[in-house]
Amino acid sequence: MQVEKSRYNYAQRRFLRVPSLFLISGSTALLLAISHLIPELFILSFAAFIPFLWQVLRSDYFDAILLGLLLALCYVGAVSTQELLIAPMTFIIKLLFLGIVFSVFGLSLGLIKKFIWPNPLVVALAWLPQELFIEKFSPVGSVFFPQNNGSVMIISLSTLFGLVVFAVGVILLNAILLEFLHYIFNKSSEKKKHLKDVAFHFYRYKKIVFISRVLIFRCSPRSPPRQAHHLIY
Repeated sequence: MQVEKSRYNYAQRRFLRVPSLFLISGSTALLLAISHLIPELFILSFAAFIPFLWQVLRSDYFDAILLGLLLALCYVGAVSTQELLIAPMTFIIKLLFLGIVFSVFGLSLGLIKKFIWPNPLVVALAWLPQELFIEKFSPVGSVFFPQNNGSVMIISLSTLFGLVVFAVGVILLNAILLEFLHYIFNKSSEKKKHLKDVAFHFYRYKKIVFISRVLIFRCSPRSPPRQAHHLIY
């Protein structure tokens, strides 16, 4: 009975985490979709994966896979909405394909962090097999290459370095920005903690000084005589 109850509580906690995971995956999918549909806003792809990577690197295997599936659902739903009515099978194929890609990416990061902390280069290299798989078998094309080929700069970069290296570079920039934000957040937290400790010790020092002065005044021979029970200890 106790085992069944614990399993029920575990499943309930998992279910309650789905909305937050959906919001995180949806934010990444929204930024990716905007950068894909509007070439002028391609720069958003440099920060699109930050919410996804942040959550994956602090989640277990199950949540990492779920994040990948939700990301695929949100992204395909945003980019290929018209195909859901015109060609539903194409929509389903794209959804399944990207679901596999993003889930494997999340799972690979979950496996890597068991041994080493994934630095930006490791995160970018973890995406490399996924991009090779996309280039060879994808029915949707690269998730980082804008629709209608994008601007001249994007075409030049992808031609110069190749689409695979270009996509890996985008993931690398996302990971570097995440590392930078993590560094800033830690520094801010340490500063707040230091200020809190300083304020606490200052208050404690002032309190001790105040009590000491009151005791000295009450115990001074020049002060009016008082009973022993009036002394402050």
